[in-house]
Amino acid sequence: MPQVALSTMIAASPPCWQPPGLSASKQNLFRLQGNDNLRALDVRITYFEAANSQEMMRPLKRLLMSCPNLGRLKLVIAYPSGGCVVEGPSRQYYGLGFQDGERLPSLEELAPTTYPFGDERRTEGYPEKGTEIHYWASNMDWSLLFCSPKLVALEVFDHYDDDWYPEAIQSFYLHVPAALRSISTTTLKTVTLEGIIRHADTLEELRIHQAEAEAHQPSWESGAVDLASLKRIQQECRKIATLTLDVPRSGGWPYAAFDVLASFPALRELEIWFDIGLCDADRPVKPYVTISAARHIFEYLLSGRPSGSSQLQTVTLHSDAPYWPESGWLQSPESYWAHYNSTLFHCRISELDDEAILGLFSVECPKVAAAEKRQKV
Repeated sequence: MPQVALSTMIAASPPCWQPPGLSASKQNLFRLQGNDNLRALDVRITYFEAANSQEMMRPLKRLLMSCPNLGRLKLVIAYPSGGCVVEGPSRQYYGLGFQDGERLPSLEELAPTTYPFGDERRTEGYPEKGTEIHYWASNMDWSLLFCSPKLVALEVFDHYDDDWYPEAIQSFYLHVPAALRSISTTTLKTVTLEGIIRHADTLEELRIHQAEAEAHQPSWESGAVDLASLKRIQQECRKIATLTLDVPRSGGWPYAAFDVLASFPALRELEIWFDIGLCDADRPVKPYVTISAARHIFEYLLSGRPSGSSQLQTVTLHSDAPYWPESGWLQSPESYWAHYNSTLFHCRISELDDEAILGLFSVECPKVAAAEKRQKV
């Protein structure tokens, strides 16, 4: 008899949305337990509270632990996000609750698109110590997983929330094989200096940027890469070609930082974010980022390039803070002020070889170009 490879999806809604009795979804969870032919499973569960969540999660956990040939798993375990629901999920634990060495089968693909990872400090009812992410990382068999932290081919890792599981993120950079080509994060403390240096032989793109509205001064400044760390990155990470950083001004142009940035030997694209002074609209941060300032900074960076180097081609300068006019949230006066006083400039070496040799370049302001276009309409 030929072997059958079974792929299925199981979806479940809160009890108040279902007819009385044992739901078909729950019945299927029981029926599939111990099935050697199950190869792929897509699970989508919506919950209101821990009690109705666990009615599905307990049999799902037994299913996952009893199907040894399961290779692909997608999890969407979520609180309702639309309709008449106005309250967010509680601090109760809604997950699978693996403990004491329990584990998933060795997966080839895992997509926890939405999953309520537990945390001993933040989640009531999570059965293990520390965080569930730590437990999964330490106890699951990731040897076949395409996106495993143990996979030597992993090249790109982006992370933009350093408030959740910071120890796990720092540990990831320190223990993933030293082959990352691109790192994107919010602050240096998220990845740590040593976490960057470990990938020096392969690192080509580095982005460390947090929006000023998320931090304000002085915490925005403290999150920026300090001069000593920047020098270390320049000395060790010789292949960086694309670099994005927050650079505080502190009353004057940070020429010491500019000197280090100009000396990156392979750098072709540089993006600098200056603070705008969102915490005090009456005293915006100086010196101002104007078109003449952009020209001055670009010329300074070009003059500081290593002898014989022609790598640096573009520099983008921001003095900005985020603004979401269509988000539906009430906007503070400061956010409107930042929007209308923000600046953005693109500085580019001429694409013509004879002009590039002469050091000719252009400085463009997208906001001015957009305003001129509106006037012509």
